[in-house]
Amino acid sequence: MPFDWIEESDCVFYSPESIFTLSRDMIEFLLLSARNNTRRQSRLCTHHSHKSLLHEMIIVHLKGNYIPPHKHVDKIESFHIIKGMLAVLVFSDDGNIMKTVMLNSKGECLYYRLSNNLYHMVVPLSEYVVFHEVTNGPFNKGDIIVPKWAPIDDNEKILEFQNNISNKVLNSM
Repeated sequence: MPFDWIEESDCVFYSPESIFTLSRDMIEFLLLSARNNTRRQSRLCTHHSHKSLLHEMIIVHLKGNYIPPHKHVDKIESFHIIKGMLAVLVFSDDGNIMKTVMLNSKGECLYYRLSNNLYHMVVPLSEYVVFHEVTNGPFNKGDIIVPKWAPIDDNEKILEFQNNISNKVLNSM
C-alpha cells in the first residue's frame, strides 16, 4: 500500500489522517484498485469509522459499473465531481425518472445534493469517474432501500436495465 491507509476490502480504504489532502497519485491508486476488482469501483473514506456522524469519500466508478437505484432513510447526500462525467438519476417510487443531473468536471454542473428520501442511482458516462461524496452517518446497511423494480441478482436483467437507463440518459443529453 503506497499510502498510510487501512484496507477494509479490495475496494474500500480508510485514511487515518486527521488532516487529509487528496493527491493525483491517490486518485491513480483508486483507479487501479477499481480496475482490479470485480465491483468496478473503489472508495477512500476520509472519515475514520462507519459510525462517524459525517462521511466523506473519494469514489471511483468505472463505466458500466452498476449501483442499483436506492434510497436512504433520513440521509442527505451530495456529490462534487472531480474527474469525468456522471449522470445521477432520481426516480419516483414507481420507477419513473423524475430528474437527471449531469455532472461533468469540464462542464457546467459540478455539484449535486439530494435532501429527500428519493430513489436515485449513478451512471458513469466517461471511462471512469471520480467524485467526492458527503453524507451523514452513521452507516447502517439496513438504511439502504432498493425498490422491487430494480434488478439486483439477475445479471441478464441488470444488463437490460442498464441499457434501458443508458438510452434514456443519452436521449436526455
